[in-house]
Amino acid sequence: MREAAAGVLVGVFDLFNVEHLDALLAAVARCDDLVVGVVSDDLAERHGQRRPFVPETEREQIVAAVTGVRGVVLVTDLASVADDAGAQVVFTLADEGVAEALAEAGTGVPVVALSGDRVTASAAVRAALAGATGRSSVA
Repeated sequence: MREAAAGVLVGVFDLFNVEHLDALLAAVARCDDLVVGVVSDDLAERHGQRRPFVPETEREQIVAAVTGVRGVVLVTDLASVADDAGAQVVFTLADEGVAEALAEAGTGVPVVALSGDRVTASAAVRAALAGATGRSSVA
């Protein structure tokens, strides 16, 4: 089902796993032109209470390699993400808490939360994403 000609999928994409891949593929299927907005380290820390494990530049490279992604933008301001990406709809991963922050920021376009069908089998990744460790991605 196509929701818009142009969309942007906004997420942290920390410790990239099958849940992220499912959301990316779902977003690709729902618009003609997809840009991915990778939330900056600083913005993720402000909204998620911890700095991502994987630095923003590496997270940008990972999502750029997914088939169907036209481009990647670094998100430093949630309110302007739709304008910055030229999008008519903003997609986000349902479980990252970004949907609530986007709604509060007021993007000016519909925000659609996507949930993946699969959950990573890695207990270590699940624990890290749940904030069970305090490791920082900053050297």
